Amino acid sequence: MHHANFGDGRLDVCIYKCGTRLHLLKHSAMTVLKQHAYSGDVIYRQGKSISVTSDSTDIKTEIDGDPGPPLPVHIKVIPQAVKVMVPEGAKPAGIRTRFIRALG
Repeated sequence: MHHANFGDGRLDVCIYKCGTRLHLLKHSAMTVLKQHAYSGDVIYRQGKSISVTSDSTDIKTEIDGDPGPPLPVHIKVIPQAVKVMVPEGAKPAGIRTRFIRALG
């Protein structure tokens, strides 16, 4: 997410609402173009404590590309849980940068 800042102490959560593979493909394209946060069927939030719930029992979750737990999901930021050294002014690599790096 282009709004993400790994130094602000907040968790960035992006929820894509979709029911078909074609809709998921649309979300993927919008993500590559960094336009997904502006789509009406995407929920983007930041916070130090996030809860995701649904009345539906057929919701699949994913966390950073891996299958996630069933809902409800409660996530909390643990300040300074991991110490990382990064260059001053560094930003997280976007999906386009990661894709280009993966292609070599």
